[in-house]
Amino acid sequence: DILEEIVGDILDEYEVGRILVCFEHGINEPMQVIEQTARAYGVPVETFRDEDTFSIGNARLTAYLKVDATENINNRSPLLRLQYGDRVLSLASDLEPRGLRQIAEKVPADLLRTDILKFPHHGRDAEPQVYYDLADPQLVIVTAGENGRRGEKMIRAMNWPCLYTY
Repeated sequence: DILEEIVGDILDEYEVGRILVCFEHGINEPMQVIEQTARAYGVPVETFRDEDTFSIGNARLTAYLKVDATENINNRSPLLRLQYGDRVLSLASDLEPRGLRQIAEKVPADLLRTDILKFPHHGRDAEPQVYYDLADPQLVIVTAGENGRRGEKMIRAMNWPCLYTY
């Protein structure tokens, strides 16, 4: 119910031309709620693919979906790279260690470097080191409660400034 309310509130408040998703339609209950709510508002739901790029004003958003469909849903979530001028914000979604490792292996290193990193999976997973070495953020944001602080030891060891949101 809360997801339907949130999507409905957004669609009530803003003019939305389409909703973009990375998962196949109807994959789980939350996706079904989003699709049903969008249909009720006459807003199409479209699927984006690996390396699709979207313009947002002068910024560019690129989606990296480098994990195959046999992975769990968290590892199939995208790494989103938002670039505005020389600055980059990376949103690591719910990627877990296996998904991040595949991203690190398949995305060119210069495209993984970021100024700000929204730490993946609510701060739960601090692996693999290879991804974080390539990302080398100047600031890390963790969207989690107290249970999501497992990555904190690694964040401190890397000497990254970090913001926690609860």
